[in-house]
Amino acid sequence: MASGFTVRDDALRAYAAAVRPIAADLGGFGHRELPTARSLPKDAFGSLAHDTGFTAAVTRFCDRATEAAHGIGTGVHGLAAGVDQARAHYRATEQQTTDHLAAKA
Repeated sequence: MASGFTVRDDALRAYAAAVRPIAADLGGFGHRELPTARSLPKDAFGSLAHDTGFTAAVTRFCDRATEAAHGIGTGVHGLAAGVDQARAHYRATEQQTTDHLAAKA
């Protein structure tokens, strides 16, 4: 019985390819979905909301949501890059091992 493990190159490529658009969507979410909320007029919810700081709080929340979405997108993009790097490393290691064993034969 053979020991070790097998790496499915096609599965790793497919995963990285599927994750990249998700990363792009997350990274751009705040700029596409929240620009209006990020630039609310001071009296968007009325003068009471302005006087109590509600409008400013909504704007800060949207700014933080935008930053969080961008950060998650960056992390997901890094995950895809890491999968690609791991795939390349597995292949390089496999080739080195094959070459080493062939040299000993």
